[in-house]
Order: sequence, then structure tokens, then C-alpha cells
Amino acid sequence: MEELNQPWRLNKFLAHAGLGTRKQAVDHVKKGEIKINDIVELNPFYEVKDGDIVTYKGKILQPKRHNVYVLINKGKSCPIYRNEVQVGPSVQDLIKKFSDVSAKPVVDFDDNMSGLMVWTNDDDLVVKLSAEHKLKSVYEIETEIGLTQEDINDLQVKLSSETILVKAFGFVDTNDFRRIGIEVIGGKPTDIAHVFYNKGIKLVKFDCTFFSGLTKKDLKRGWSRFLTEKETIFLKHFS
Repeated sequence: MEELNQPWRLNKFLAHAGLGTRKQAVDHVKKGEIKINDIVELNPFYEVKDGDIVTYKGKILQPKRHNVYVLINKGKSCPIYRNEVQVGPSVQDLIKKFSDVSAKPVVDFDDNMSGLMVWTNDDDLVVKLSAEHKLKSVYEIETEIGLTQEDINDLQVKLSSETILVKAFGFVDTNDFRRIGIEVIGGKPTDIAHVFYNKGIKLVKFDCTFFSGLTKKDLKRGWSRFLTEKETIFLKHFS
């Protein structure tokens, strides 16, 4: 059963589990049709606690899961998950400010990466995007040393695969051969970074500036917001 942040009254629990309105749920309880931990419960205002097993005519009931989708503009110095040695908050801590549910990133990030991340408790979406997706992403990358056009060509060939379609790959500033811009369909940030690492190129910056139509507009470093309904639908159905 999904964790309950606080006890729910039984009639509310039943309504959220799809057993009609709260008034109809009261009728089910008074008829003796509801059991809690295999014992008939006749009090419709019994407080259901985390760990209680609620059944209706032998069927286990659970409240319908409320999925959350949060966009965060991650800072480079902000770790993904909390740890014993960190000084400031982790991304996980920042997400907790929005919801008590257990959320995770939809695509893998390394701690030293920055930029746009989407976190959710929608496990089906996480599994779907972790396998393969067709969403557009844009990254701004800075390497420790300047690259040549030959390096760029080689990296683009190595980056292209069955799961990644490279739409654009080149220097952001023709006067600075350390700054690279990449636009891709599919793939993960970690997959792209590993192409550089495998070629022996150290990265100073790896920043996601665009993901699935989402941008940093009005979203400062370390800030978060819920996705709109339209953004959520696009993320779920056009991936």
C-alpha cells in the first residue's frame, strides 16, 4: 500500500480507492462489507494507518496513486541524492519540498551535471524513458581543453546510435573551442557524457538547457515547479 503521510478516515480511504462517494463508502462499512486486517470494521471514521490491509468482499483496496511531476533546474554543486558528506541540500531534498511521495529522475544524471531534470513517482514513465524515448534534449558542454573539428566529427559518429539521433553538434562560439552545443532525440545525459569520457575528454560543464519542450524560463538554479497538465501529457504520450 502506498505510504500514508497521516491517518485517513475509512470512508475517505474507500472513496479514494474507487468505492463510490464518501457517503456510499459509509453504507458499505455499515453493511459489514469492509474488513481491516481480516476483521470487520463497522466504524466508517476508523483511522486507516500505514500497514493496515483494507478489503472489500475479499478484494484488497488501495487509494488511487497520485502522481507528481516536478521540473528542477539543478546546480552543478548539488548532488542528486542526500549523503553524509554534503553541505547543502540535494535534488532529492528540494523535491521533498513539493511532495512527500518518493520520486526519482526520469533520466539518469551524474552529480556534476546541471540543468533541467524531471522527477516523478510515476514508475511506468520512469521505466518507459529509461528504456528508450524520442524526446528532444539540448545540452551545453564545456571541455577542459579545446577540441578540433576532427574531434567533433568523431564524437558525433560515436554518439549516433539506434537510440540517439543527433540533430545538431558543434561549437557554440567559434572563438572558444571548449564550448559545445548538442541537440539530440532520445538518449540520456550519462550516455552522451560517456562518449566524451571514453575519448579521454574531461568535462568542466554539462548542462541540460532543454528537455521535452521544457526550458529554464523563470526557473533559477535550484528552483523547482510542477509540470503543467499540457507538459505532463506531452512527456507521457510523445516519448
